[in-house]
Amino acid sequence: RTSSKKGTDKFRSCDWVAEDSVPRCNKYGQFCPKTCDPTCPTEPPTETPTTATPTDTPTETPTDTPTDEPTFSPTHSRELPGSLCVDSDTWHKDGNPNENCAYVSLDPSERCERDGGAADACVASCSKCCTNKNKFKKKGTDKFRSCDWVAEDSVPRCNKYGQFCPKTCDPTCPTEPPTETPTTATPTDTPTETPTDTPT
Repeated sequence: RTSSKKGTDKFRSCDWVAEDSVPRCNKYGQFCPKTCDPTCPTEPPTETPTTATPTDTPTETPTDTPTDEPTFSPTHSRELPGSLCVDSDTWHKDGNPNENCAYVSLDPSERCERDGGAADACVASCSKCCTNKNKFKKKGTDKFRSCDWVAEDSVPRCNKYGQFCPKTCDPTCPTEPPTETPTTATPTDTPTETPTDTPT
């Protein structure tokens, strides 16, 4: 678009305004909004999208099977004063790395005794964490000691022999196995207090 330059009979174009836009847009911006107004789009919108045409199929073909087989991992561990009550992360059954301690933990009643070495290697999965050993050898000697001996001076001895006496040394282990029947008193047939006629 052309416009008359102020104070003259000369006509100027918006290209001329763009050559020195700051002062000229102040004077002639109303004639050249596309040149002077930054909110105006630089190009008019097209009637059709300019992006590439969508493809009919995905660019990558999905695989038939997962790339990696899921592996079992240990599911529980407990820290003892003298050791870590945790399944072995190296043991597995018959050379099959997927049949490890976490695999044993899925069916411990069957697999702990059936699968060779599982009961000793998978102490957490096989619920051996709270079982005291009958006896163990005192460090640096040929003498055998019991967990009752550890209990006689538990603080220093649990630090050394806690792995042999988890029930004695680990406060998270239950002190007594649960009973088959409730130990509380038998419920009475009648309430212990007679209800009042009116609310309290």
